[in-house]
Amino acid sequence: IKWEDIKGIREEVITVRKAIRIDVRNHEDFIQQGKSAINRRIMKNNMKAFGSPFVIHARMVGVKHNELIEQMRMAYKEIQEKNAPAETVSPAAEN
Repeated sequence: IKWEDIKGIREEVITVRKAIRIDVRNHEDFIQQGKSAINRRIMKNNMKAFGSPFVIHARMVGVKHNELIEQMRMAYKEIQEKNAPAETVSPAAEN
């Protein structure tokens, strides 16, 4: 997933385990681009169950949930700030 395709990052509780849901633009495009029929089916099921094709459990990547969500949010915020248009000050506003 490219950072610019991400709309948000949320925590979800699935049964008793926490998960991270990644909200993306054009989720159908991601599903269609799945590498295999199984991968596309998993993304479709995630979409139906959680509203996003991408759901990550911290155990999948071998870190604690709180560490993973914090790292993802920090990286997402950095990308948003980096890609935000620079504010310009008009000469009239300086007076």
